Amino acid sequence: MKLLIQLYIALLLHTTLMAQTIQCKQNNTNNLVQKSIASQNYDVKYYRCIWENTPNVRYIKGVVSTTFKMITSGSSITFDLISSLTVDSVKYHGISQTFSRPTNGLLINFATSIAAGTLDSVTVYYQGAPPTTEGYFATGTHSGAPITYTLSEPYGARYWWPCKDDVGDKADSIEMILKYPIAFTGVANGVLLSETNDGITKTSLWKHRKPIVAYLVAFAISNYTKDVRSLTSNGTAMPFINYYYPESAATYNNSVASLTNAFNIFEQKFGAYPYNNELYMQTQIQQGVGGMEHQTNSFIDSWGAGLGAHELMHQWFGDKATCNTWKDIWLNEGFASYGEVVYTEATSGVNARINEMKNRALSINNSTTGTVYRYDTTTVGSIFNYRLSYLKGSYVLHMLRWQLGDAAYYQACKNYLNAPGISYGFATTDSLKKYMEQGLGTGANLTKFFNDWVYNQGYPTYNIKWNQVGNTVLVKADQTTSNSSVAFYEMPIPIRFVGATKDTTIVFKHSSSGQLFNTTIGFVVNSVEFDPEAWILTKNNFVVQDPSLSVTNVTNIVIDNNITLGPIPSKNSVTIYNKSTRIIKTILLQSITGSTLAQYSGNTTVINISKLAAGKYVVKLIDTNKKIIVKTLVKQ
Repeated sequence: MKLLIQLYIALLLHTTLMAQTIQCKQNNTNNLVQKSIASQNYDVKYYRCIWENTPNVRYIKGVVSTTFKMITSGSSITFDLISSLTVDSVKYHGISQTFSRPTNGLLINFATSIAAGTLDSVTVYYQGAPPTTEGYFATGTHSGAPITYTLSEPYGARYWWPCKDDVGDKADSIEMILKYPIAFTGVANGVLLSETNDGITKTSLWKHRKPIVAYLVAFAISNYTKDVRSLTSNGTAMPFINYYYPESAATYNNSVASLTNAFNIFEQKFGAYPYNNELYMQTQIQQGVGGMEHQTNSFIDSWGAGLGAHELMHQWFGDKATCNTWKDIWLNEGFASYGEVVYTEATSGVNARINEMKNRALSINNSTTGTVYRYDTTTVGSIFNYRLSYLKGSYVLHMLRWQLGDAAYYQACKNYLNAPGISYGFATTDSLKKYMEQGLGTGANLTKFFNDWVYNQGYPTYNIKWNQVGNTVLVKADQTTSNSSVAFYEMPIPIRFVGATKDTTIVFKHSSSGQLFNTTIGFVVNSVEFDPEAWILTKNNFVVQDPSLSVTNVTNIVIDNNITLGPIPSKNSVTIYNKSTRIIKTILLQSITGSTLAQYSGNTTVINISKLAAGKYVVKLIDTNKKIIVKTLVKQ
């Protein structure tokens, strides 16, 4: 979701179409979050909701039937419901039940205990005026026409309906019946099955048959124009429906086609649209709100390509795979924000992607504090921190893509989305880490990467010195960090060497500050550029030629451009880093006389030499074609 906020004025420097508006989750970002008080002794299975509203009238009358399964036996359950709404009655098997109203809750008492494992249901009759202090139940006008719409993230569903307003519980499906004056159109989640009227009131029946969390349930009522188009998902046509204001017809028609492009791009990168057995919709709401990724039906305030791509991307990341707690909100917003970048790159090219990431880095690195993982979830502003949850979250994904490579990265994303428990369920940061590690290969460990970039703060600054001696180019890479929470960011670093008529980019495994590398370049290097495609989140990097660098003081050996071995000499271990297409099958550690001391599989990255005596040793790398690379290492 994206909502207008003034906290990050510096972001106005963005020049790409993705940065037309600076947005976050709620207009009042300092609002204290009241967490769900719903009891945890039941699991929601199904909601059937009847809602009555006249647009621009702050009043709702509803009947909500909840089918639930008892997790533990008990004689009561608690829903979330704002205290200002009146509960008229509660019925269980057609019989009225006693209830009480704890603060912002509804405690229902049953006549007898319900056994664990029992599938049951209860119906709540309620009405009232939702509070005006929040944007969760919004009323207003556009060009004189009235509108009502809902925006419930993070804890706003309780402001207008009784439910389990807990990010960790999804109903298996939902049915919504909207009743409103005949002159208007009502929209909700899922498929419109019927629409009838009695000459005064129109009744719309909507059904959605996929798991859905309470904050993604929504409706809107206004004088909408309905436009029905189609999209092709997984080879089959499905409806693509847009509800827009009559006065927005020109803007809508000029821009909505971009959504078709984004849809096709996301399907190719991340797999089939999660709700292709139903449809995808966009519904226009009041200007200045931004957008919200309601499941199957994104509410948006304008028809810009960036906003449309962001909310569409949420259908995969946020709706199909939902963060299990608000501390992991970056899994929703980081992916949706990076979806904008994926769309930009596919439609405008690599240079547009590079420029966008450079702009994001400027905004992220305006401060050296704050984590992508949201330890503080007490306020809406803290949860939906635009700089961290959105922008830095998207940059973390960008750097993971860099480390895995495109093919492995996008496959890892698909594996994550389709994993049991995550698919149409919930995910944590550790869930993503697991599938990214699998994408890197057997034995890969991203613990340090996630500790540095997700759970801790700041960014690195690189000081790169280089020199050329004959065909050998020497590089020294120093790194400082902006925040003491991270001592060193261990990253593969790309460096571009530019000559008069050619250039090449070589990736070095940077495992310590001051590390030295050498590589063979078959042309005279005129200049050197660090990270030319902005793959790493950095600031104030410095590159300079240093004539004092010579072959004798270089410690890391570069093999075949993208295979490195080092540091040399070393006391404890040497690292082998293979960024090439050459597949190493076996690694041998031998004495200088040729006796084998240890044998490793080809995907081994670290060789422990701490127990060896000081002296020279030989490392042999044997590829799948039985070609042998022999290098000498020195144990200190």
